[in-house]
Amino acid sequence: MNNITLQIRSQVVFLLTFLLISFSSCENQQKESTKKPLAKSEASHKNVANVAPKTKSDSLYTFTWQDESCTNIGYFKAGAYTKKQLQDTYNLVNFPDVLTSTTALNFEDYNDSYFDKAGRDLRHEYDSLTNTLKKAQIVPTAFWLKVRELRTLELTENYQLYKFTLEGYYSPSSLYRNKYYSHCKKYADALASADTISVMRAWKNLIEVQKLNNGAPELLEERFAQESVSPARMKYAKLYLMTFGWYNCANHHTKYNDLYDQYRLRQNYHKLFKKVKSDCADVD
Repeated sequence: MNNITLQIRSQVVFLLTFLLISFSSCENQQKESTKKPLAKSEASHKNVANVAPKTKSDSLYTFTWQDESCTNIGYFKAGAYTKKQLQDTYNLVNFPDVLTSTTALNFEDYNDSYFDKAGRDLRHEYDSLTNTLKKAQIVPTAFWLKVRELRTLELTENYQLYKFTLEGYYSPSSLYRNKYYSHCKKYADALASADTISVMRAWKNLIEVQKLNNGAPELLEERFAQESVSPARMKYAKLYLMTFGWYNCANHHTKYNDLYDQYRLRQNYHKLFKKVKSDCADVD
């Protein structure tokens, strides 16, 4: 009986020892398996931290425009400007002058109908261009805001010049009251005069000046000889004095007439970009 009891106890101890060893081994394996993915995750995290993520702001965008002889591609940093701002700023660089002609180049144009239509067209174009300048979404730097201000002054000055020109045709005395009188007095005085001799003398003097810079001066002299004996000679005289005398004189004394070169608008526009690639046609 004692032997049997001892055998049973021995077997129970052996079994318990085996179970304890097995449980300990499994627990160690489980701990090791848990540690391995954590170590891998931490290493992965360290690698990511050492590489700066690429963002949209690191890339360059492109803007394309065409000038007289080149196709240009400008590269700019994302977020620096919008393409609308770049387009409107380029339009500012090459902003158009008023196209409506108010000078009567032909005798047939010297009539009320021509001047009335020219006056309406001039005002409409001026209002349209003024609105375009006002609404333009230009690059908002001090330089380009200043250029817009100067373009507005240039537009207004040209509009006033063309308006004064129209008024001078049908109301010559108005030339005494505008800002160009001191510069162009001899033409204003002749245009406002009713004295035929004074008007014809002023016309003749203008022809002599034109002949100095004309490739066919004899044709100018021949035309003057014909028109100066016409019954409509006073009308011819005032057409010439207004179109080629007073207008050219006043235009020479405008203030805002060289913005493109004076402010190096093309070069400053290129400076908006990180780099510019130009494909230019060969010009002989």
